[in-house]
Amino acid sequence: MSILGRSYQTLRSLVGVIVEGRKEYSRLGSAMTDLLARATAGRELRSVLDVGCGAGGYTMQHAEALGVPLERVTGVDHHPEHLTAASRHFRTERMDLERDELPFDDGAFDLIICNQVLEHMKNVFWALAEMDRVLAVGGVLAVGVPNLTSLLNRAVLLFGRQPVTIDIGGPHVRGFAHRSFRDFLLQHAGYILETQLGSSLYPWPAKLGAERLARRLPGLSAYTFYALLKEESLEPCPWLAYGMDRETSYTHAEQRTAKKAEDVGS
Repeated sequence: MSILGRSYQTLRSLVGVIVEGRKEYSRLGSAMTDLLARATAGRELRSVLDVGCGAGGYTMQHAEALGVPLERVTGVDHHPEHLTAASRHFRTERMDLERDELPFDDGAFDLIICNQVLEHMKNVFWALAEMDRVLAVGGVLAVGVPNLTSLLNRAVLLFGRQPVTIDIGGPHVRGFAHRSFRDFLLQHAGYILETQLGSSLYPWPAKLGAERLARRLPGLSAYTFYALLKEESLEPCPWLAYGMDRETSYTHAEQRTAKKAEDVGS
């Protein structure tokens, strides 16, 4: 291994210890709970949807923190074992988020959570459009993703290495840079940004207040979180239109748009 390669491996090992990497997942849950508390303060939450709920641990954590009974909570995911666990606590639906329509009426939810999910999907445009459809006007959409332009990724790139957010052997198929992703979300003129924050300011030492600093510096943090308030419904959904206008076209998205046009005309 070259000197540069050994330096890179040493850096990764040191970072894991200094930043308390073993606590990363608990920090992700806490950051989203923080975001939700800020964005929904004073709002009545009659119905909550967790998109990509997994086994439901974070879903229940968020519901408890917000004071929402689990009978008002619904989760969707594609993994059958995870859904079996989650369904013991709240209503669940199994679906392919990149292709299926969410099995709910328009405007059915006051709060939709989508945390650490979009980076696993190619067709984020369809998924976001479906969330937009089932979110009520006046509701909140809360999204959390890894940050491609985190301080750690910038350091890794100096070594000519793959950013950890989209590691070659990892499960992520998309990378989101904080400012670009925020700008993309706000291309939907029906939403305003209520609040944003970060989590895990790698490689800043955890014992020196990294998490408190990450909240204030999302652009440098390993993970970023956004809470959007829906003020208006727009057709066609700008997120879906954005995806259809780019190189990769999604047939089922085009079919949905055509069907809506037919429904309006009939």
